[in-house]
Amino acid sequence: MFSKGDRVTTSREVRAGLKEDGPAVYPEGIEGVVLEVEPREPDGIHVRLTNGSIWWFKLNQLKK
Repeated sequence: MFSKGDRVTTSREVRAGLKEDGPAVYPEGIEGVVLEVEPREPDGIHVRLTNGSIWWFKLNQLKK
């Protein structure tokens, strides 16, 4: 499980959409810091990436 302040990296290519059937958004290996965790949401890990953008990720899209 992830916690606020954890340093994370995308574990694989991230695609837009709840079913991940949209365009590619981030490649594998992008780093960031967890801002918030909402366990009731399927994509509930809110991360500020090193490029300055903020994105909601699913558990299986990130690693510590």
